[in-house]
Amino acid sequence: MKKKNKFGYLSLLGLLGFLGFVTEHNLLFLFFGYFGYAYYFNVIADEMFKEHLLKASAISFFILLFVMMITIILVTITRNMEFAHWGLFLGFIIGNLTFVVFHTIYEIKESNGAKDENI
Repeated sequence: MKKKNKFGYLSLLGLLGFLGFVTEHNLLFLFFGYFGYAYYFNVIADEMFKEHLLKASAISFFILLFVMMITIILVTITRNMEFAHWGLFLGFIIGNLTFVVFHTIYEIKESNGAKDENI
């Protein structure tokens, strides 16, 4: 029996994008990007896949921590809460984008390596 890849459940976050139709917050439409993770229901989660997930997650996490550190410093120095709002927003966006970019790079490297072995 084929076991489902739990990473695909991130696609459920795409449902939050429908709140953009109900509310006036257009940034909620960005959640529709999470529907792309439904692809991973069909991917077999082997050791290499899990290792790539771990590496991409770690890089993304540390970049997110760096953005949050800058945000906290700016809010503390300026006492302007606009920096907190933008810092949370940018931290979320930058963290997700770095995860996607690094995970994609690792997958491309793995698929190119697999093609070279078959030659």
